[in-house]
Amino acid sequence: FGYVGHAWYQRDIAIPREWKNQHITLNLERSKLTSVWIDDKLLGHNDSLGCEQTYDLSGRVEPGKHTLTIRVDNKTRPGESGGHQITDQTQTNWNGIIGRMTLRADDPVWIKHVLAYPDTKKKLVRVNVTVGNITGSTVKGTITMNAHCETGDQAHSVPPAPHSFSTEANCQTLEYTYPLGAKALEWDEFTPNLYSLKVKLEAGKHDSTKTVKFGLRRFVTEGGQFVINGKKTFLRGKHDALVWPLLGHPSMDVDDWVRVLKIAKSYGINHYRFHSCTPPEAAFEAADRLGIYMQPELYHFGTNLGKKPSATEYNLKEGLRILETYGNHPSFVMFTLGNEMRGSRGIRADLLRKFRAFDNSRLYAQASN
Repeated sequence: FGYVGHAWYQRDIAIPREWKNQHITLNLERSKLTSVWIDDKLLGHNDSLGCEQTYDLSGRVEPGKHTLTIRVDNKTRPGESGGHQITDQTQTNWNGIIGRMTLRADDPVWIKHVLAYPDTKKKLVRVNVTVGNITGSTVKGTITMNAHCETGDQAHSVPPAPHSFSTEANCQTLEYTYPLGAKALEWDEFTPNLYSLKVKLEAGKHDSTKTVKFGLRRFVTEGGQFVINGKKTFLRGKHDALVWPLLGHPSMDVDDWVRVLKIAKSYGINHYRFHSCTPPEAAFEAADRLGIYMQPELYHFGTNLGKKPSATEYNLKEGLRILETYGNHPSFVMFTLGNEMRGSRGIRADLLRKFRAFDNSRLYAQASN
């Protein structure tokens, strides 16, 4: 029998002097529900089961030594969640924290997120850059984008594109269009051309850089068939529920996923359906490189979302987090609410409308099976 309940972790940390007045975060790549304390003062809670959990320490921790306490709860299931995200029968209902665990300091003006939306017809990418600002005043500067693709014997560099910007205090999302040129390389299972997009912010004494990967691809349906970049494709897929028996939890290592997906591809597999679960970043990175079409799902197995209003709220929040966290990956082509859903069709339809409004670069369905 597995342990279900609270697991407590504690250690001393040291905040460097040069981090004073910086934007400081605690980042947990994957966990169950967590609560965090700094020196016995509650910092907050996080209920994401499939995305990195981030805690903002800015202004709440001074340079010097502190005690960090994290409580992990693998019993509480937010939003009627379940499925194979937490079942003992597949990846196990492990308790703890897996993947990267970091303390990070950014300048008071920094790049929080970069989302890239490719347009194959116009050979461009729409880039949404979310800038954080804790200076308390308006800041002006320059954001420069630079993209490069190198896959096998193919390479393509895009000229840098600088843009002036002005951002008020707190948080603001800036939208840009970045032409890739007539020689832009497309991404699919046979030619997984992957672009590296470097976004650099410069604003007086503040600077920040974030690099993301994206692929130029359009995955749609036409005449009852799947089409990628204008070509009909047939999905040769398999079921995956994040079963890694030697680890007891899904691997968070890219090389592990590359090895597994290479074996699958050698058998002709080009599609992975993650039954009522969402794989880690490492799985998407491996699929990007190898050309595998990925279908993550929210964490439901026969759920009726209409029974509790809190379930709708949680699934909207978690679904948007998944799209924001993994949305740049060209391998992420489909997304559903779970497996064999029951009732609540109006609620499910409304969730999909909101997901499409946020990101229409992939296909959505109310459920699988």
